[in-house]
Parts: sequence; structure tokens; C-alpha cells
Amino acid sequence: DSSGEVVGYTMVDVSMDDIAGWQKKLTSRLVGLELLMTALVIVFSVTMVSRALVRPINQLSQAAKDYSKDKDISEHNHFSELDIHTHDEIGDLADSMKTMEQDLNDKISKLFQTTTELSASRQEASKMNDVAMQDALTGVRNKRAYDRDIQDLEQSLDDASGGAADFGLAVIDLNDLKHINDSYGHDAG
Repeated sequence: DSSGEVVGYTMVDVSMDDIAGWQKKLTSRLVGLELLMTALVIVFSVTMVSRALVRPINQLSQAAKDYSKDKDISEHNHFSELDIHTHDEIGDLADSMKTMEQDLNDKISKLFQTTTELSASRQEASKMNDVAMQDALTGVRNKRAYDRDIQDLEQSLDDASGGAADFGLAVIDLNDLKHINDSYGHDAG
């Protein structure tokens, strides 16, 4: 009542079997919920590890394999095409590999340029050597060419005989060669 006196008692008759059934049902639901939450945490963890570690490492590994298989030696872009931004050691490794690839590309480019310049210099030196070995007017080989051929012949004979070998050389002076050249041309002369 309003004064705080107990006026009556209410009783509920609940079976202990019903309480045990509800408890069992609630416990199985809680265990199922815990298993579901654990499975979700595991799936999330595996996904995050895969995204943060496994995928970038596999990309770096594949880029390295492609780099070694690539037959085009002029320029490689296997690492620079990777999109790895993990902001950890793997990201640092990817950035280092990109820098290394760019440095190698620069060095290969400079090597090709140097090779091209060297080839052009060799061709120019060969042309200059040819010009130095012939008479400018007639195009006939000059004394310098004669001396070089004698030296080459002596070396060849020394190599073939195992030492010094004797040989002869005939030099023919034609009389009136100037008259023949003037009359019939240098090709006839």
C-alpha cells in the first residue's frame, strides 16, 4: 500500500525444465554468435594480411621474374608500373626497386649512346686511314700503304714459318706511264 506495507504476494510457477531449455537455447545462440564473430575476425585478418603483405610481395616477385625474362635490353618498366603504397618496409623495397630500375635504364641508355659514338668514331678513323693510304689525285695507294703492306707481309711470313722467312718483291717502273695516262686515262694507265 501507500504506507509501504505488504498487501499480497504474487507467485509464478515456472518449471526448471523451461528455465534449463531457455538457458540452453541462449547459450547455443551465444556460442554461435561467438563463432560467427571469430570467423569474421579471421576473414578480415587474412584479407588485411594478404592486402598488406602477400599481394605486394607477389607483385615484386612477378616484376623481378618479368624483368629477367624480358629480352628487350634497351629499357625496362616492370617495377615502375607497380602500384604499391604500403608505407612500410615493403613499400620502401618497391620504391628502391623502382629507383634501381630507373638507374639501370639510364646507364643502359648511356651505354648505347657511347657505343653509337664509338662506332661512328671507328668509321671516321677507318675513312681517314683509307684517305691517308692513297694518292689524292690518282686514287692509287701511296708509299705509306706500301710500307704497311710490307710490314703485314713480313709478320704473316714470320707467323707461318715460325721465324724470319725470305721473300722477294718486284717493283716495276713503266716508261711513258704519264703519256698513257694522259692519252687513255688513269684507268687504262
